[in-house]
Amino acid sequence: MKIIGTSLSSTSTTYYTFSRTIKLMPLFLLLVSFLLVGNCAAGEPAGGDNKIMLEDFSSSSGHTWNQVNDPVMGGKSIESFQKMIKGEDSIGKFAGHVAIVPFLQAPGFIKAETSTEGEEWPDISSCVGLEVTLQSYTEYNGLRLSFGKNHPDDAMPYTYGYKADLKLPSESSGSIVSVIQIPFTNFTNKWDASTGNAVITCQENKELCPDHETLSQNLYSIAIWGEGVEGDIELDLYSIQAYGCGSSSTITSTNNESNNDKEIIIDEYETLIEDIVDPLEEEGKKKSNTKHKNNKMIILVGIIIAAFYIGTIVQSKAFTKDPRRIISVMDYDTLGDKEMQLV
Repeated sequence: MKIIGTSLSSTSTTYYTFSRTIKLMPLFLLLVSFLLVGNCAAGEPAGGDNKIMLEDFSSSSGHTWNQVNDPVMGGKSIESFQKMIKGEDSIGKFAGHVAIVPFLQAPGFIKAETSTEGEEWPDISSCVGLEVTLQSYTEYNGLRLSFGKNHPDDAMPYTYGYKADLKLPSESSGSIVSVIQIPFTNFTNKWDASTGNAVITCQENKELCPDHETLSQNLYSIAIWGEGVEGDIELDLYSIQAYGCGSSSTITSTNNESNNDKEIIIDEYETLIEDIVDPLEEEGKKKSNTKHKNNKMIILVGIIIAAFYIGTIVQSKAFTKDPRRIISVMDYDTLGDKEMQLV
């Protein structure tokens, strides 16, 4: 074991320790920079915030909506559905009353559904669920959303599709526009035909979950229901879209948030909901996000280079500030700083 150098002051041992620490600074800064890059990349899932518009209720949407209610089976419920303009927005106006069916002595249903013939739908198999933007003027607890045409073998002949509860936020009646997200794992095609309630959920039996063929090739139809609960319904429907498209996100929790006059309700899925935009604006937003990510990567690469360069300069100045303190250390790995001795 040998340490060779010139005579140093009594503070030389402390200086050796400082110098050896400075020597490792570029590597330390480089590792920190790489960790920052990794965290930023992990925090931005590719395409996870993408949405696919299914219905914006404009005259050019191409979807025809029909009304169906319980008078077909002797009920007393009434409804109306109409596409219209509200200010600068196109909406679907869904209103009516769910009444007691006399011979059942139980609430019936009303339903607005897109045509089941000739409708074209995009592939939403990469998405997490469906998102409905609406404004409710009543507090009604029997809303459902359904799509598709599959049904279990033991289902009644006239029942079809995957159905889930469409839960309104508390005290939703008024001027609040709500954005409600329902993950596909909340939909099931095993539901009670008289109440609309799930009999066996998707979580309980995966065979009852929406299948890939339905989501990718044959959405068939989309329907809004008032079912199984007596009461009045008045909804302004702004849009129905698939959300979380291209994302590998998983369902984690239920989260309710408020943002000015728009209340955001997320049903068993924690995510950030963005403002609803038309297809042209959304395409521009995608391009902007891509540019933003690229700029961030350029900045981070610059930080890495700068960190390495600054560390090297600091190291160089620390060792050359006083030429008398330049030393050559051999076999010092087993020698503690406090045990250093000068020859």
